[in-house]
Amino acid sequence: DVQYLRAIIAKLIRERAVPAESVFITGVSNGAMMSLRMACESSDMLTGVSAVIGLLPEALAQDCDPARPIPLQVIVGDQDRLVPFAGGEVAAFGKADRGAVISAEATMNVFGRQFECGGDVVEETLDDVDPDDGTRVTRRRFMGCTDDAPLELLVIHGGGHRWPGSERHNRSGRLDRLTGNASQDIKGAETVWDFFMRERATK
Repeated sequence: DVQYLRAIIAKLIRERAVPAESVFITGVSNGAMMSLRMACESSDMLTGVSAVIGLLPEALAQDCDPARPIPLQVIVGDQDRLVPFAGGEVAAFGKADRGAVISAEATMNVFGRQFECGGDVVEETLDDVDPDDGTRVTRRRFMGCTDDAPLELLVIHGGGHRWPGSERHNRSGRLDRLTGNASQDIKGAETVWDFFMRERATK
C-alpha cells in the first residue's frame, strides 16, 4: 500500500503538475492508521498528515522512522470504543483480528521523539460551540520540533468513533451506541483543511 500511494503521488507530480510541496494525506479510522504509516515511511514525499479517529498500530510504532519532520495532526475521541484512546486491541465486528494500537499519548510521543520536539506542550480548550453534544475539545501543540514542524493532538473529550461534525444520532441502534458521540464543536474537514493550508502558507 505504501508503494502504491508513493506511485500515485509521483504520477500526479509528474503528469498532472501537482506541486511537490502541496501533497498532503489524511484518513479516518483505518485510513488514519494508513496516513500515520505514510508519515513514518514516506515523509520525504509529503507536506503534512492528518489522522482522524485512528492511532499508531503497535507493530508500526517500533519501526516508525520518518525521513524528515513534517506537520502532523491527530484528532481522536477519548471515549472511542473501536480505536481505544488509551491503546489496546482494535474492536471489530465478528471475529476479525484488527490488531492493536498504542495510546494517543504514546502516538504523539513517537513522533515527538522522531521530530526532536524539545519544547513545552501547549494546551488550549476550544470553544464549546454546542453545549448539548456531550463533548469538549482540547488542542495540544508540541513545541520546539526540528524545522518547526507543527505536531498537534486534538482530543475530543466525550467523543467516540465518529467524524467530527457529522450528523447526530438518536443512540437507538447498536452501531450508534458503539460509535458514540460526534462532536459538533469542530468540523472534521474544515479542521484538517485549515491545518494543511496553514502549513502550506509557510512553505
